[in-house]
Amino acid sequence: MKSCKNSIRMPIPETYLAFQELTETEEWERIRTYDEGRLNVRCVTAANGQSALVVGDTALPQSIPNFTCLHVVSTSAIQPRIENTRNVIAFVAEWRDHACLFAIGLVNDVSEQLINAILTDVKEQFLPRHQLTSITTLFDWKWRDAARNVFEGITIKLTFEQYCSTVLHHARHVVDLDNPLHEQVLYKLICVALEFPGSMIECFNVLWESMSHELIAAFLPLLSWYLNVLLMAIRPEQLSLANNFTAFHVVETKIRVILTHRRQRYPVPLRGYSTKNV
Repeated sequence: MKSCKNSIRMPIPETYLAFQELTETEEWERIRTYDEGRLNVRCVTAANGQSALVVGDTALPQSIPNFTCLHVVSTSAIQPRIENTRNVIAFVAEWRDHACLFAIGLVNDVSEQLINAILTDVKEQFLPRHQLTSITTLFDWKWRDAARNVFEGITIKLTFEQYCSTVLHHARHVVDLDNPLHEQVLYKLICVALEFPGSMIECFNVLWESMSHELIAAFLPLLSWYLNVLLMAIRPEQLSLANNFTAFHVVETKIRVILTHRRQRYPVPLRGYSTKNV
């Protein structure tokens, strides 16, 4: 029974191109077909020689009427054993209150040239007739700039998950979870992005004025970065999550989840973090 099972198991290719070529053979071509359609498997190669694998149903986005918002989400929690894959990228269409995953990408390294190549391929193969108005993408300048290059004139927004992770990354030498005041300030700072764009600077100033001199001294590097980079360089209209994320109580849960994930990923506590009661 075991030998029979192993005999029909698809071999693991060494490269993305080898995976594409394997799915084009008569023996394994069948894995590209499913009940509702057929998968397109493509190895995308950038000008610098880096490559990625893009898999999806090109007909699926065409069946979604008038969707104008694309979400690009990345995770390192899943790492397929092909060409040292480090990230899995999901391309999701937002339509009304629904989300439809139509393609995924596998990458082993991220560069602006490769991201440009991936987004260009997704646009040409999956979205040739769609007029997108906005992309919600990763909190990474390479993805932001590539999206601007490929989808000209589009509005670019950032994901709440990446936003929280970035703020916590910059706060790692400041926040002390054993100090309730520190946790409270961090919670309020993250909630600034839940305000509408015109109110974000005002909300930030209210938070600043409510803090004691001791808290300002402790949080000054984080507050300066938040004001000068997030609210100024990125622009509030890109950062604001008010239109699609209004549940303020979820912020505290999200902080806890991300910090717990960091503790599991880094068994030795990061300096400035307390793992107690997380």
